[in-house]
Amino acid sequence: MRKVSVIDLGTNTAHLLIAEQIEGGLKVLKKKRHYTFLAESGIEQITIEAQNRLFFALANFDLIVKEFKSPNCVIIGTEAFRIAENGGEILRNIKQEYGWDVEIVSGNREAILIYKGVRQVVNLTVGNFAIMDIGGGSVEFVISKNGKLEWKKSFPIGIAKIFNNLFSNNSLTSRDLLKHSKKIRNVFLPLEIALKKYNPATLIGAAGSFEILINKTNNSGSQVINKDVFLNKMEEIINLSEEERARVSWIPEERAKYVTAAILLIRIALDITNSKKIIVSPFSLEEGLAAEWFEKQKAKRI
Repeated sequence: MRKVSVIDLGTNTAHLLIAEQIEGGLKVLKKKRHYTFLAESGIEQITIEAQNRLFFALANFDLIVKEFKSPNCVIIGTEAFRIAENGGEILRNIKQEYGWDVEIVSGNREAILIYKGVRQVVNLTVGNFAIMDIGGGSVEFVISKNGKLEWKKSFPIGIAKIFNNLFSNNSLTSRDLLKHSKKIRNVFLPLEIALKKYNPATLIGAAGSFEILINKTNNSGSQVINKDVFLNKMEEIINLSEEERARVSWIPEERAKYVTAAILLIRIALDITNSKKIIVSPFSLEEGLAAEWFEKQKAKRI
């Protein structure tokens, strides 16, 4: 019972985490992700092509789970499965193929799990923090104060939705940025009210889209990115086409399509939090779910 497999079926990406419980936290044994782009043609219906990508990922995950002899498997689905008309049918097919039950989590539960993951690797016990997780279908924000979760909200405005609904082309002008920023900030009005109340000093980016900003050779934990460094990276790529972005060394080819939407969201978050830096956490939802699973096993033994 010291080992668990967690699978997160996100809107853009399917993640596998195999973790072991050790004194003081989690030990990551294996992480794997596949880009499934479930909302590539809209989030209301998951296409056959997207389903094929999803089941290819699941087949690979199944092999890894068996390789690590990790029978305890926890699987969740997020925004795409909350919305897609055929989401239930796909989950039934997963159950039939692999025997896995998939929990469709709410946006609020997603935010709690993100918080539980981040606190495994970032010290949240002193100070106020705004934690942001950028997904394909939704964006979660958590505000913590001296180690306590004070506020949370899921916004249905992930990078796939922004790209599909707002972007008319693959490159952006300054006018485009201003126009889209105003629309997105209107959605984030409840967040701005909460920020005024709790006044968090620092923005924490939870894995995912934030990982493009960090030094991949540093595996020691969280990393700090100054606002100016982020803005320089933004200026480097914001006016490029998708093909040009795919050739930029620090952008994974699979992220080239949606990276401008992610950059736009991070820029807005920095502006409304007045944060001068971003702490990038390598842990997020999957690690939070693993930590929660171990907590429940411990409670059963007591």
